Amino acid sequence: MEHLTIIAIALSAASITVTLYVALHLRRGIFALVDELAIALLSRKKSRKVKRYILLKTVCGEETDVKAFVKDFEKRVSKLLGDVERMGCSLTIATISKNSNRMIVRVVGDYGCFKRVLVALSIQHILFGDCVAVPIRTSGLFSRLRRWIY
Repeated sequence: MEHLTIIAIALSAASITVTLYVALHLRRGIFALVDELAIALLSRKKSRKVKRYILLKTVCGEETDVKAFVKDFEKRVSKLLGDVERMGCSLTIATISKNSNRMIVRVVGDYGCFKRVLVALSIQHILFGDCVAVPIRTSGLFSRLRRWIY
């Protein structure tokens, strides 16, 4: 009889241990799922995407090539915006006029994204130091800026 009580106590201790082990792993899994859900909800914004066009004039020194500046332009501004802003902002060059060194840049994102891109445009020449991109006009329609590019 004494052996049966020892076996019963050992089995109940083993079942409690297994239950605690499973509960801790289940708790970790639930917390991981809740974290993923929170990240998914936070990354999905309910604000509307805004498309803006910026007319820029590029002013470069005599030894600097404008083509090289235009080629690296998107990378430079994206680098200044950072990883988080790069996910919410889309920056592309819509058109380039090589005669007048002007270009139209399309920015898609929320309105705050547009403002941050303008700030990145204004400070990019300080960090990279070769050309200055001066915003001339901004518009919501590409056709309004097309007449100013030439």
